[in-house]
Formats: sequence, C-alpha cells, structure tokens
Amino acid sequence: MTNSLPVCPALFCCSLAEHNQHLEAIAWLELFDQHRRFSLRKWSKAVPRGPCELDPDISAPPPVTSAKSPVAVCVEAAPRNYKLLREKQKKFKYDGDALRVVHAAASDSAKPGDTISFPDAPPGEERAGLSHNEHWKLVKVPLETVDTLVQRLRLPRVDAMLVDTEGADPAILAGSKQTLRMVRYLLFEVHRDIKGSHWSRQTLLSVVEMLDTLGFDCYWAGKSGSVASVTQCYEARFETIKWSNVACVKRGDVWWKVLEQRDPSHVVACTAQLYEHLCNFLYRHQFLYAWHLIRSEAAEAENAPGEGPFRELLRNVLTELANSKRNVWQSLQQQVSLVLMTLDFQYPALTEESFMHILHLTPPRARL
Repeated sequence: MTNSLPVCPALFCCSLAEHNQHLEAIAWLELFDQHRRFSLRKWSKAVPRGPCELDPDISAPPPVTSAKSPVAVCVEAAPRNYKLLREKQKKFKYDGDALRVVHAAASDSAKPGDTISFPDAPPGEERAGLSHNEHWKLVKVPLETVDTLVQRLRLPRVDAMLVDTEGADPAILAGSKQTLRMVRYLLFEVHRDIKGSHWSRQTLLSVVEMLDTLGFDCYWAGKSGSVASVTQCYEARFETIKWSNVACVKRGDVWWKVLEQRDPSHVVACTAQLYEHLCNFLYRHQFLYAWHLIRSEAAEAENAPGEGPFRELLRNVLTELANSKRNVWQSLQQQVSLVLMTLDFQYPALTEESFMHILHLTPPRARL
C-alpha cells in the first residue's frame, strides 16, 4: 500500500441491517471510477435509504493513469434486502466485478457451512439485526467472518471497510483482524442503546485499543467532515455516548493526514493535554533524580541536606515546568506560578516527606 490516493480502491461493506452502506459503496465507486459508470443519484432513488442523508452529487474522480477500476464488496444478511440489492444491481448493469453483493451475516468466528438465524424484515427496515429479531420471522442465512470472506473472494487488498450492523460491530471487527492489517480507512458504528448487543458487553476503549495495535487512529465522525480524536484523547464519558460513528485511518497514510487536519481546535487541545501529561511525567522524574543526587552528596559528606535545598530544587523544577508550558497550557502555567509565589507562605508545612507522599512514593507516617 502506498501513501497516496488509491488508484483502484477495494471497498468492503458489512451491513447486517439495511442502512446507507449500499449508498456509501456506490458513492465510493462513483468517486474513483474513471469511466463514470456509477451514479449515486440514480441508485439512491431506486433503493430505500436509511435516516442518514448522503449528498448525491459526487465530484469528479481524481485523475489516474491506471486502467483498473475500483471494486466494492457489500455483505448483506437480510434476505429481502439482499434480493432488492441484486435486482437493482442487474437493472443498472452494476453486476460486473466492480460491485459484488454477498448474502451473509458476519461475526467474530465462523466455520465453513455455518448459518445463523436472521430476521426476514421488509426491505429498508434498518432495525432488523442479530439483536433486533423479535418482530419478524427468522430465517437461516450463511455465517462468515470478514477474514474468511476476503480469503474466499480472493481479494488482494482492502483499502476501505465500512461496518454498520446495528450493534454487532465489535464482533465484526474481531473477525477482521487479518483484513484490518491492510485496511487504510475504517468506519464503524457505536450503538450502545441496543439491549443485548455486543456494544452492551464491550467498551469503546477495548475496540479502539485493539485498532491502535493495528496502526489505526480513530476519531468521532461529526457532521460536515469534522472529527475529534478518540485514540489520542480518550475520556471515560465516551462510554456513555449512545449512538455515533467512528472513523479510523492508518497512521501515516494520506487519509490520516487529512483527518488530522479536520478539527484543528481539537488537535490543539488534545496536543496540549498530551503535552501536559508528558511534562508532568518528565519533570516529576527530573525532580526525583536531582533530589537523589543532593541526598547522595549529603550522605557522603555525612550531613543532612535540610529543607533549604529541597525547596530551592522544587522551585527550580516548577519554574522550568511553567516556562515549558507557557504557550501551550496557559491556565496551568498560571496555577504553577501561583504556587511558586506563595510557596513559603501558603505551604509552610511542605517538607520533603509530605511532598514525596503527594507523589505517591512513600506511605504517610502514622500520627502518634
């Protein structure tokens, strides 16, 4: 894989419930197909869409010299959705190698010949899924993992992978680890408001950490192309978000550079937060190392260092910490400066022992 716009991107769509992924597939094909054979506007009028609007006006594809065409594989579990997609595919003559529609449900594990019960919901019914099956008759559909499908279809590469399964996304990603090693762009849905779904048993953090080991940076996908980092600026409150989409890109890829620039204000805040943690860690150890040297020299001279050197060293390290953050974390710099100005007055009881306790290095001495 090269860090440039793909010449012939391979797209993998996994949709256990009809949503907008078939529209996304056509949009990607229209964007990158040099022969302009695909029309999102025409397709969206013929096939039911979900609640999420998708702009039907696709810009002209980037110029390339290759004669190869993009390829999209869409996996659909709902029987009537699959039938509808195949009918429209043939009607618009999209039934060549460029667009493949596979009838299967995807999960984290599957053996050859496995099947699973899936609701036979009406076409376009987005609520139907492995966790939404009480309203419709259940039928057996083939069960696959993304990895086994990619192997069976002999796909040499997968540039982009879109997952929207109404709650089963963590399982699909767990069954895609080999494929994800070559994926450059990943989009999946967080649906924590569905009872009994995989999201009710698995945290966003665990999914993002797994993707991080595969080289992905993940972002909340906002409206109008805005993003906010999840990987670099994870917060516990993210686990309470009921429904949203997460976009992930391989670090260093050209698409990664684009997403990093989509929300400059968040990037600055996130960088400042990371810088704060880094500085606190470095200066904490700088203080401990310097104080250890002072103690060692005093011990060799058989003399106690006293509180004077301790306070002087602490003042110097805090001053250096404040100066390093002056242009990045102004409020914190002001707080540190306030401590410096009032160190001798506001904290007269601050001693080596009490400060080491603040740093969680020594247990507090029991009071008599």
